[in-house]
Amino acid sequence: MRNTCVLIALLTSMTAEPDRLDVPRIGFWRSADGTIRQLDGIRGNLIGSRVWLKGAVSAASSGRRTLVKTGDSILALDAGGEVVWRLEAPPGRASFAFTSAGEPARAYFHETSELIQLPDGLRAETPPDPVVALSESAMVVRRGESMWLIRDDGSESPLTGARDPVALLPDASPIYFDGVELIASGRLPRRIRLPQPPEWIEPVGPGWLHVRTSTESFAVFLGEEGPELFGLPAGRR
Repeated sequence: MRNTCVLIALLTSMTAEPDRLDVPRIGFWRSADGTIRQLDGIRGNLIGSRVWLKGAVSAASSGRRTLVKTGDSILALDAGGEVVWRLEAPPGRASFAFTSAGEPARAYFHETSELIQLPDGLRAETPPDPVVALSESAMVVRRGESMWLIRDDGSESPLTGARDPVALLPDASPIYFDGVELIASGRLPRRIRLPQPPEWIEPVGPGWLHVRTSTESFAVFLGEEGPELFGLPAGRR
């Protein structure tokens, strides 16, 4: 009985006061209208409606840092949502990579096919094939109708059946849609069925992804027992 009361009190406090220190912060996510929202809570009880920024074209969060691509800039936010640096950028979407410590590592601009190091903005060698996703030590490129994982050590491997969108975790494990399920690749591939095909996949914090379909946003938790799917507040369109 006592444990039940404690749980009810915790969930009530999370719903009523999302800024309290005892509510776990996961990171930040980009809603369909380009708004950057804060994501707090625990599995099954997420609070993700507080607005921080508007006008985002792309976003990714490691929990420690959040990178936001606007029309002409990259903004870096700290864990509290404050902008800590800004970098001029070309128009269009961007993909981001973080270090294992959650710091910005590099960015790829899809319209101009430019790869840069972060946070200094220095240009890096760009592969001849279009980049779909990247991590600190690898990237996924498109070759015709197929996707390939290319690591910085020169090794390559096909992502059989992969379709857009694709994401890479910090350890270079790919996340992709095969037309039916979302697949978290690795030593033990994990799968989860989505109600609709995804439009984009963006990291929102350690072990968490934002998966956007044509009508809804979902938070996917990549747990040891397999991925779990949760609806995101303010995620319907």
